[in-house]
Amino acid sequence: MKLTLEQSVALALKQNTTAQIAVLTAAEAEQDKNISRSNLIPSADLQVSDSARRQNIETGFGQKIPGIPEHSGPFQVFNAGVAVGTPIFDWRAEIDERVDARASDFAGCVAVHRVAASGSERDGFEVAGGTGASAL
Repeated sequence: MKLTLEQSVALALKQNTTAQIAVLTAAEAEQDKNISRSNLIPSADLQVSDSARRQNIETGFGQKIPGIPEHSGPFQVFNAGVAVGTPIFDWRAEIDERVDARASDFAGCVAVHRVAASGSERDGFEVAGGTGASAL
């Protein structure tokens, strides 16, 4: 099969790994944005419970009371409810932003150590650390 120059260029662009990675990175960023925004969407919760309860009166009072039976019940208890809420302020975003700022400050710290070469006059300083914008 013979390829023309136009077909070769089109095929190379289609199979370009850098372009494919860029498309995947953009899609991932879009989904991360959607996940972050999901914390701000109103939520609704529905709860339903049903139970039969029987109480031990003697245990409740700590002693047996003459003329009153040991147990009461069973009583049927049904509970249903809806809870609806929405965040007014996203505290998690504020905390994450502060943590990220401190992490970048920490990454920018530089440690300076005194280095003494044994048996030589090559004393000096060694610099070790991150590459951030902060300085000592």
